[in-house]
Amino acid sequence: MSTFTQVVRFLVVDIVLMVMYFPVWWYGAGTIKIIRVLSWQAQDIVRSLNLKILAQYLFVPMYGLTDIWSRLISFPVRLVHFSLLTLQATAYIILLLALLAVWLLAPVFVVYNIVYQFGIIDTNIYLWL
Repeated sequence: MSTFTQVVRFLVVDIVLMVMYFPVWWYGAGTIKIIRVLSWQAQDIVRSLNLKILAQYLFVPMYGLTDIWSRLISFPVRLVHFSLLTLQATAYIILLLALLAVWLLAPVFVVYNIVYQFGIIDTNIYLWL
């Protein structure tokens, strides 16, 4: 094969196929990979905050003291601690879900802006009302 035919093949076939395959990858294998990474991140935050262990020891008095006052004080302290860490983990997981939404909407936003810049669509807000 000559150099010219290799260049033409690259420009016409390979680049066109890559551009056409991009949305398939983005919403297929790419999204699966992103979901897997975000799932690992969510599991890591729950594991690093020790939420499972905190839930197990919620009704156990602190410092091994078993009198009634230690039990009455330990439960609210552990409950507040568990609640705050659960709230932190929930906020982090919501942030991860927002990142997933950005990942899914990014190509739509880019294509919309390209089409808008070429003047193919008119986005006059009053036409929608």
